[in-house]
Amino acid sequence: MLGEPGKAIILRYTLLWEKTRAWPTPAPALFVARKSTQHLTFITDGLPKRKLLDWTTYLAVPPEFEILGSTGYYGNVDYQPAFQCEQLGEQVVAGRTMRVARVSANKPILTGRHYIFSLFNAFVRYREEAGEPKGDSTSFLYWSEANDGTVVEAPQTIPVRLLPPLNGKQPKKRVWQLWGSFFSNMDDPAMRETVLDTMQKAGMNDIVSGDRWASENAPRYGIEHTQGLNFESWSLNLKPYLTEHPAERLIDKDGKPADGLLCTTLLLSDSWKAVEAKLQEKIEAIHANTLDYDYEYSPYTGPHSCYCPRCLAAFREYAKLPAEAKLDAQAVKGQYEEQWVDFMARRVAQLFRQFKDTIHRLSPGTKFSTYSGYQTPENPKQYGINWKYLGELQACDRVGCGYGRPVEAIPATLAGVAGTPAVFGALMHPYDTRETVPQIPMTKAVLLRRALDATGGVLVYDRLPMDGRSWFALAETTRLVALYEALFLTGKRSALPGCNEAQVQVLSDGTTTLVCAMNGGSNALSLTLSMPPPAGSGQEFYSGRVVAAGAAVPLSLLPGEAAAFVLGR
Repeated sequence: MLGEPGKAIILRYTLLWEKTRAWPTPAPALFVARKSTQHLTFITDGLPKRKLLDWTTYLAVPPEFEILGSTGYYGNVDYQPAFQCEQLGEQVVAGRTMRVARVSANKPILTGRHYIFSLFNAFVRYREEAGEPKGDSTSFLYWSEANDGTVVEAPQTIPVRLLPPLNGKQPKKRVWQLWGSFFSNMDDPAMRETVLDTMQKAGMNDIVSGDRWASENAPRYGIEHTQGLNFESWSLNLKPYLTEHPAERLIDKDGKPADGLLCTTLLLSDSWKAVEAKLQEKIEAIHANTLDYDYEYSPYTGPHSCYCPRCLAAFREYAKLPAEAKLDAQAVKGQYEEQWVDFMARRVAQLFRQFKDTIHRLSPGTKFSTYSGYQTPENPKQYGINWKYLGELQACDRVGCGYGRPVEAIPATLAGVAGTPAVFGALMHPYDTRETVPQIPMTKAVLLRRALDATGGVLVYDRLPMDGRSWFALAETTRLVALYEALFLTGKRSALPGCNEAQVQVLSDGTTTLVCAMNGGSNALSLTLSMPPPAGSGQEFYSGRVVAAGAAVPLSLLPGEAAAFVLGR
């Protein structure tokens, strides 16, 4: 009994309307590929000036689906909730028999935090044991509550569409890399396993993560582990060394010493031993296959932009400036911009060669890679990398670039890296969880175009926005690349007469020829492909359509679609 007999009582409830967001917005639907696991991302970013206790999100799916579990991120941190899944069995929800699970936060939901602290993933799959689906469209329901049910949310609907099973194939040499979206910080290892399993079925063979678990478990799925590194305190932490050697600290553009950064002149000489010691610790702790330095820093404010007397003297010598020329951060940017940008790009290349040599010596077989923008006049100014200098020094085992397809920059990048395998990127949209827009999925056209442009493989950034459409496009593309990997590695690329090379690319080793057509636009594309007579006859890879040697083949492609004619003599 509430209150006192004969006295009025006020019961306060807060009704939420579309507060818990499924992200990206599932429009026209959330797509789920059969025989794979699909994650759903729910944004749980709290209410301003309101502590939400015992936050619970309920998810209801048709009986032919299964909710495998859930995960939050950084649940080992004192203030961060873990989002734990409990199966509630079959219930009638909105007049339908549904499988229901609840995902509960074990700590308060707060506002104004980093996005990864304000979301969780639920993982679902189609139950193949339920037999063939009655249709390819259905829907899920979800709703949330908190504070002993005094905060309640009206149910929301997620339209769902089924796609065919993933049938990807992992290439043996070409990299198909997925940036893991805080993969190493997922709270539930079982849910990490579902990601690796889906990656394998999609033909991906490399994940960017950051812990020993990935190194130990990814190989069971044919996947290598790439670990990011930098000079932050949680990576290559030089603060203890610099506390003991304060005179070796980097001096920033404001003339202040940086507690965690080492003077670049010393970094390139005797003080490198401090970095080597940290690399040794990292290699022994994680055992990653590749260590990657994502380098997108201004040459004026980056982690190696040092304005100490040693570095300014080195710059004076490099730029051949007179002794009386004033040098400080302001003078460098105002009077010697071109020389400084070039000076820093060369220094970064030298530093990367040191990374490569040290990693090879400490852990034979472990690779060193970096990521930055394509080779353009702007990239050294914006992101500090001139690929020409890295190529001259053979400073990396592989490089990554992205995103988009800047036609002139691609050959310039490949020429710059001078034979180092180049992995080109495809960017998921949206990648900012504040954007309430539908996903723009990966397509066969985009992925095949990247695979043809690159010499080392394709990277996808990043996992969190992906649904079955992107997984399916990856699977379809990796299968083609894996089956004809020798062509993608060493085949000669050429144009097909009468066709735009962005849309049609020929790849041949003299015996086998691929004629690849890609519609990367937003409208349907109609083409007539004149098959090169010397290439012989064959068939289209996806449809099995037979073509004769030298035939003029009419082709229609919907937006995002691709075709690949396999010809042989």
